[in-house]
Amino acid sequence: MGTPRYGDSAGAVKCIHQFPGGVFPGKAISFRATTPPGAYRFTINLQCGPNTDSNDDIAFHFNVRFPDGCVVRNHRTANTWGPEERAGGLPIRQGVAFQARILYGLTSFKVSLNSIHFCEFFYRLPFQRITHITFGGDVTLTSINFEGAQPQPQPPSHNLSKMPRDDVRASAAAQDMQASNKCIQGT
Repeated sequence: MGTPRYGDSAGAVKCIHQFPGGVFPGKAISFRATTPPGAYRFTINLQCGPNTDSNDDIAFHFNVRFPDGCVVRNHRTANTWGPEERAGGLPIRQGVAFQARILYGLTSFKVSLNSIHFCEFFYRLPFQRITHITFGGDVTLTSINFEGAQPQPQPPSHNLSKMPRDDVRASAAAQDMQASNKCIQGT
């Protein structure tokens, strides 16, 4: 797993982090963050590589735009943006802490803000290509957690003693949390 990188200007990417354990249906990213009073916008990208320039495709672009009163969702492939989705308003307020969760479903990302379903964004790129998450703009992360352990292949037996143990999954979740804390410490 790569080391998180950090930007230092208000509009720059503040955190780039490789996904621990890969991406698969049932995995989720939960985080808590705050925006400063007078915040302009911030972006969360689930992208297909570690670059912050236009070289990597973006599978899910989540762009909070306070002046427009909306959250734009989109994707970018081969340096071309797709059609924007803007429905749902803006349930995040400037200068107020919030929590978010992005869940990988079978066909879409499902986003909740402050424990309330906000939107669903259907995959436009194969989710398996996603390798990194970036946070940029007017946002400060206070915690981030990657939830869900990679499903273990099951032998073609009905013997329950060969099922993956919960403590193995808990260990993987703890490793995800340790890795993700590196990202928060640098913001």
